[in-house]
Amino acid sequence: MSLMIFRMKKRSFFNGLLILFASLQIVACQNEDDKTLLTPDGKVDVSKAVQFKVNFADYNADEQIKSSRAGNATNDTISRQFVELENGLVADIVIKKDRKPSPKPVATRALENGSYTMLAYKNGTLLDSLRGTISGGTFTVSDSRDGMGLGVGTYDFILYNDKVNRIGNKLTVKRENVETALIGRTQYTVTASPQKQLVIFEMKHAAVRVNVFYNNYSYDYDPNSPYRVEKSDLFSSTSIGIPNVISYNAATNKWSIDENKAYRYTNIPTDGSHYFYVLPATDLSTISIIAKEGKLYRTNLAQHPVQTLLTKKSTILAANGSYQVAIQLLPKYYYLMSDGTIGMLNATTYGGGTKTPIAIVLSRSKRLAMGLEDANLATNSFHNAWKDFYYQPTVIIQNSKLYPIANLFSALNDFDGEHNTWDASASKDGVTIKADRKDKFPAFYSAAHYNLQLTARGVHLTNGMENKRWFLPGVGEWALAWKVLGFSEDESFTKNANGTLEGKWYRVLWQLPFTEVKADDFHYYRSFWTSTQCDDGQALLISPTDYSFRIVPGYNNGNGNQVKAFVHY
Repeated sequence: MSLMIFRMKKRSFFNGLLILFASLQIVACQNEDDKTLLTPDGKVDVSKAVQFKVNFADYNADEQIKSSRAGNATNDTISRQFVELENGLVADIVIKKDRKPSPKPVATRALENGSYTMLAYKNGTLLDSLRGTISGGTFTVSDSRDGMGLGVGTYDFILYNDKVNRIGNKLTVKRENVETALIGRTQYTVTASPQKQLVIFEMKHAAVRVNVFYNNYSYDYDPNSPYRVEKSDLFSSTSIGIPNVISYNAATNKWSIDENKAYRYTNIPTDGSHYFYVLPATDLSTISIIAKEGKLYRTNLAQHPVQTLLTKKSTILAANGSYQVAIQLLPKYYYLMSDGTIGMLNATTYGGGTKTPIAIVLSRSKRLAMGLEDANLATNSFHNAWKDFYYQPTVIIQNSKLYPIANLFSALNDFDGEHNTWDASASKDGVTIKADRKDKFPAFYSAAHYNLQLTARGVHLTNGMENKRWFLPGVGEWALAWKVLGFSEDESFTKNANGTLEGKWYRVLWQLPFTEVKADDFHYYRSFWTSTQCDDGQALLISPTDYSFRIVPGYNNGNGNQVKAFVHY
């Protein structure tokens, strides 16, 4: 028994010696490895002790992070401006941060190509540099010389690719390399830790990506005559041009412009499918766009090109930023406001202003405007009928002035809507004021009391607008609206076989001033009463379709149709 115990103790002793020896060997090897992470003067060899992981940030990556932290509540709109142009147009220009991602896999592979240089700064002083390549998202040193030795401390590391040139602290980028130049910057504290350290670079584009497009619909007058911008150019609008060479100061982390030069980008796609690239520090207010082919609002752009600045407000573009510039070219619409003044969209609460629009101006010389909403105060059994059926169940003459049913062209001269609505002399009996007879003339009543409808919506009429007389328009007043808002190209009507009048128009263009202020959409295949009556007793209707504006007779013995109220302001 004693011999057995002795042998067990002896075996345990030798096993312990083996474990101790192995441990000493491991420590010795580790100490030997630690020595290889140091330079001969005892500094940390960053090229060996630190692994440099490289990520390629997409455009607007910093903004994406801010948005995520804010719960996607950030406002991407930078500015909205209305710029008055020639040819009776106004440009509604909205500049936003663009968040469309780049195609990642393809982009990353392309960006890893070429050589890279890494700089190490401490307190704004360059200490060392290394050249290398990137593969699989890791920077690998390719310099044949000894590594980069840095003492323990905090450093700024800058990494850039071979599309960037360095002279001292200045990293310069030329416009010709704008789409491929990359610069990354990160701060890291080097420690004496024997373990491998990790530094992560976020490589960013030394460029700015801009998407400029026309936000206009393709308005079809007929299938062979579209309204749209076909071709346009971007160009620098100042004599000095825009940045052609810029520098990034690695010591101060600031950009500066070294050289400006004229710029022109011809025949850009106008549908938003393409980006153009400029250098950081470019001021967007120094770039113009010209629509040079296509057709807009009766204007042949090849003969009368339309030019505008992208913005009137200085907007300096940041490196790695992505921006969207949406341009909507609009006719110069004027709105009548609740206080009796007129102004364009930017004066209204819908365009950044303070005023409440109540009507769209058709003629400033005639001081004529059309209400934005349908008039609908009449609520009897024949809603908005020209004449109530139970008042006189058969078609009968009501107006003192009539137009021949055989020649509806003559009705285009009827601008007597206010007279027909409010004056007793406009009625055949010389007594009836149709504006006051909700029971007998519902359509006239609805138009005449449109102010009550506005008040019910919370619109406060001031400066005399509360006393203006709204009315059911005559055919001439409706035809003026068709000419002003519908953009007919020949501005004339033709007579159909059934005797009705028809004029071509751009219905969608008619809708624009209404939809811009969230008003009633002007639906086609609905009919609207006029105050005009023919010699056979029929009242005339406006009956629009997608491509045409029609004037047709309508039996007035109780048929309900839509009503628009007009006003002389």
